[in-house]
Amino acid sequence: MARAWAFVAVLAVVGTNSVSGQPLTLRGTIVTPEAVLADGVIVVDGATITSVAPFEPQAAATAIDVEGVIFPGLIDLHNHLTWNALPRWTPPHLFADRYEWQDTKEYADALATPHADLVKAGYECDLNRYAELKALANGATATVGSINNACIRGLARNLDFLSELTPNEKVGDEPFRNEIFPLEIHSACGEQAVRDTGGTLEACALGVGESTPAPPRAVVAHLGEGVDAAARREFAMFAAHGYLRPGVNIIHGVGLRAGQFQQMAAHGVGLIWSPRSNIELYGTTTDVAAAKSAGVMLALAPDWSPSGSTGMLAELAYIDAMRTTHPSIVHFTNQELVEMATTNPARLAHLDDHLAKLAVGYAADLIVMQKTVGQDAYAALVRQTPSDLRLVVVGGTPVFGEPALMKQLLPGTSLETITVCGQPRAVNVQVGMYTNTSWATTESRLQAALKAHGLTLAPFVECPTP
Repeated sequence: MARAWAFVAVLAVVGTNSVSGQPLTLRGTIVTPEAVLADGVIVVDGATITSVAPFEPQAAATAIDVEGVIFPGLIDLHNHLTWNALPRWTPPHLFADRYEWQDTKEYADALATPHADLVKAGYECDLNRYAELKALANGATATVGSINNACIRGLARNLDFLSELTPNEKVGDEPFRNEIFPLEIHSACGEQAVRDTGGTLEACALGVGESTPAPPRAVVAHLGEGVDAAARREFAMFAAHGYLRPGVNIIHGVGLRAGQFQQMAAHGVGLIWSPRSNIELYGTTTDVAAAKSAGVMLALAPDWSPSGSTGMLAELAYIDAMRTTHPSIVHFTNQELVEMATTNPARLAHLDDHLAKLAVGYAADLIVMQKTVGQDAYAALVRQTPSDLRLVVVGGTPVFGEPALMKQLLPGTSLETITVCGQPRAVNVQVGMYTNTSWATTESRLQAALKAHGLTLAPFVECPTP
């Protein structure tokens, strides 16, 4: 499908109060953990959901009808956020594994060198802000792959550095590890921490200047990214390190086979699937049919924009198309795909008691999608375009949506209007730590920095051409 580009800006804040300190009551089709309420009401007080129930006439006076399907905010467990301002990269050919393309001049010129230069020049927070907004514009209210820096506060939930799910949390305190090269942990205590995921850290050999890390709640680790024997060999090394345990999850696993998926299932190890990036780089993707058959819990994620999808909604749409183009690979219902973007990643991150459910006591992170006529409610999330995202709420605060809806939710608040795939959208710019920094400032800074490398700023969404 031919595509045109469109820019979207979204700002979010985590853990703030609802509109004017009053409960926020939304009416629509609600996707709950147990069922779909065709006509339901969800009440948010502060940052928490306080009620989910079928609509009753007496609620009409306070409920705002969103005229769409309300889902939990999507959870992205595989991303490299600061790279997402860089434009899409077209590889010169397919590769056998990730080490091969990372060693090419084309990759260095198009991505690695510009990224390193921008970080060195002090653009880390600009890159991070841009990428978090991009994640939110694609329906993700929580993600990983950020930077350990105070500039992340106030945007999406950063599960590896700052989820803001506990009071007075500091940047870097999050008990979650995102290991890009798990076989290159250069610390006995670091390795032991992974082996003790979800438990109590055992004694380990401390090096000079090394402190004892706490065992993480959960770990995501890149492994088996490629189609050659070397990619498969990584799994044997991973197992030999003692890393196959509940709470540890493998990203990619393109080179893995049925027996290895059975080992993963036996040890409670999950799998995070990023098909578009896999196919762009290797010509194929993970055998998720074998993983599913083995009983491995699956989540999906976009990887990064240069070779993957612009975000979670785009990856869902890509996988939906794969059900036609790659029927031997994809064996998932609409409901299963929704679970792979919401409840499954929450379970893999061991945050399923806080996120990804529209239920009492859970964080008020939700999105509203345009209804899909003639389809089940789950199809509204799976078969969509960027303009079908009608509302994003993070921690009880509406941050992005259709202008009329946002004005209802945020009366008296100054909203900024932008265009998404030809449709107007309102942005709540009065939230987060960037209230004194306009989006235009961040955008112009990145455009100028990238221009010096002969590059243009990547779009937030890809819009289908009629």
